[in-house]
Amino acid sequence: KTPHILLVDDEEATLFGYTRYLSKCGYSIKTAQCLKDARHWFQRRILMLSCWIYVYRTEMPSTG
Repeated sequence: KTPHILLVDDEEATLFGYTRYLSKCGYSIKTAQCLKDARHWFQRRILMLSCWIYVYRTEMPSTG
């Protein structure tokens, strides 16, 4: 079974880099550009995550 990861960051370049690398490592990646979009995956129970990766940046808005 393919492990799933949800990446949350407001910068596309960051999401692109992590997605590219982790996909090559065999992970299925979902992305969100804000916490509101990330909650979408959980509220609808669309995604069962194997792992969380959280990159904290003080400039990232908390709600989106």
